[in-house]
Amino acid sequence: MTVCRTALLLGALAACATPETRQDVPALRPFLAAGRFVPKGMTSFACEHELIPLTDLATECVVTAGRDFESPEDLGIGVSRTIWIADVGVRGGADAGLRSSLAEWATKEFVIGSTRCWHATPERNRYDMELWCAVVEDRFVLVALKRDVLVDALAGATDLATELAPFGDLSVVAADTTELMFLLPRPGQAPTGMESPDGPIVCAIQSSPWRLTMFSREPLPVPYGELLVKVCSSTEGPSRSGDWNVLRGQLEEQLSLAESSTLLLSWLWLFGHQIFI
Repeated sequence: MTVCRTALLLGALAACATPETRQDVPALRPFLAAGRFVPKGMTSFACEHELIPLTDLATECVVTAGRDFESPEDLGIGVSRTIWIADVGVRGGADAGLRSSLAEWATKEFVIGSTRCWHATPERNRYDMELWCAVVEDRFVLVALKRDVLVDALAGATDLATELAPFGDLSVVAADTTELMFLLPRPGQAPTGMESPDGPIVCAIQSSPWRLTMFSREPLPVPYGELLVKVCSSTEGPSRSGDWNVLRGQLEEQLSLAESSTLLLSWLWLFGHQIFI
């Protein structure tokens, strides 16, 4: 009986320690503050430094979470249940930054709980989409494509580290990683767009040297490998690192996502967005 109780206790302690281990991944540390607003049940997560629909907003980092990706009715990007969580840093200024970014939008102010929010509609702007926005602590700007997603984010029922639990050990992610993406299977996804993964996939852009690496528990689906070959000048692998299958490639140029249209479109495609151009 003592042995059984000890085993149960050790198992419980291990389960409690797992989120702490994930949070200690160096590449994830800059994103944990913004990650507290990640809603439950998302299938795609990205940790970036500049990708957000409000391109005039100066950010230190952005956490993106999404699911239920639809095809666009015309050219552009399809609707989804996606939210961008931008961290402008402890210096603040998020409220003023959001107001400036929404200057060309038709907006209506409302409140969720005690948080001021804005509904922005595509009246005078370059995007054909609605945005549901909020500012928290003058540091975090939340931009969602659906109102209920913003409500869930402000509820704070979970966080990034908790939602990444299905990925298990992330110690394979190198410290020089600048951008990260985490993908889970997308049940019921329409046949268009990037194929749904069979299991957890991690994509990482790393800087020394400039490269794109994909980690997968199951064999990497063919479209993912094809995309990596498309954006990289050379590839290595497949290989193994712990429980992960690894495929990596050397990126052709040392450009950020915002500077390389090919890399940006591939990144959005990997995330699950359906795009017609």
